Amino acid sequence: MHEDLEKAVHTHGFVRPGQEFDVREFADIVAPFLDVLLRNDFDLSPEWMREQVADIAKVLLSNVFRQMTLPPEFTVVARAAATCMGVLCQLRTEGPIREEFLTWWPGFAVVVGSYEARNAGLSQIRPMRAGSAQPGR
Repeated sequence: MHEDLEKAVHTHGFVRPGQEFDVREFADIVAPFLDVLLRNDFDLSPEWMREQVADIAKVLLSNVFRQMTLPPEFTVVARAAATCMGVLCQLRTEGPIREEFLTWWPGFAVVVGSYEARNAGLSQIRPMRAGSAQPGR
């Protein structure tokens, strides 16, 4: 898994060629946010977000964020995703958050489905097909 993540961040320009990158540390940072998309039901809350931000603040002492660069074409999407997560946490959103993200973001549904297919033995989650509001349909 870490090899795929490292290849993806280099391929998509999040880490410059030749730049040292702590892929394990980065994987630890994004894991809770991926969990929102990999579980059928999730409860978002301000407390959950505070915990994630506190964990990220600890990581700031490492170099993982200094090793990365956000490509300009991803800036708007990254800000929108962060704002969306913040609002959902403030609203204490509970339920099938995964379904909503994957229904309204079909390109991302393809990526998540591909990830789940590669890691089928590691997870009990049934893959979501693009354009479907139900897992495995």
